[in-house]
Amino acid sequence: MSDAEILALDDAKIEKIIKLTFAEEGLQIVSKPEEPTYHIIEPMDKTLFEVDGVDVLFEEEATAIQVRDILQNSFSKLRKTAGWNSDQHEEQYYPTYNKSKTTINVTKKVVYSRDRYAKMQGYIEQNKGVENAYSEAMKVYEKAHDAGEQFVTAVWDKISAVRSKYAGYETMLARYKEYLILADGQEEIAWGFLKKAFPIDEGTEKWVREKLLQ
Repeated sequence: MSDAEILALDDAKIEKIIKLTFAEEGLQIVSKPEEPTYHIIEPMDKTLFEVDGVDVLFEEEATAIQVRDILQNSFSKLRKTAGWNSDQHEEQYYPTYNKSKTTINVTKKVVYSRDRYAKMQGYIEQNKGVENAYSEAMKVYEKAHDAGEQFVTAVWDKISAVRSKYAGYETMLARYKEYLILADGQEEIAWGFLKKAFPIDEGTEKWVREKLLQ
């Protein structure tokens, strides 16, 4: 391809060149999967109250505080049992409950209400399924991409080299025009200024001079 043809390439044409290279090399052509759209997972919407050491939650904070206070003031009366079969048990004290050292706390615990949980659980499962499918598709794509990476790199290296070369040409043209103003329009003086300040090869000078004639 000529430099002009390379400079005219857009993303779609570059993608076609890469796919054509893959086809010529006998590689799989796998398009990158699109990022899926997920259901929005709404936040938990209900606040319950938890009392340390109690295996239930309370809807009313006042109730939780009452239970906390009862426990806090009843350490000496709290008991548990231990036994070696189903009908013989031994009374045991709570050695870890020391009223003078232990403080029972009431804490807020945010959870899903039953209705919202049922709705969100369905969304979560659907999102998980979509995410897994996307992950598997990405693995297939990445495997194919890795197999052809050297060819993709070669295509882009060539395109980047041409784009970089002409970007340098454009920069040198802009610099020349600045020096031309300083030289009051005297072209050779402007060229002298430019060449003293910047290294300029024959190809760059030829391109700039031709561009000025257009």
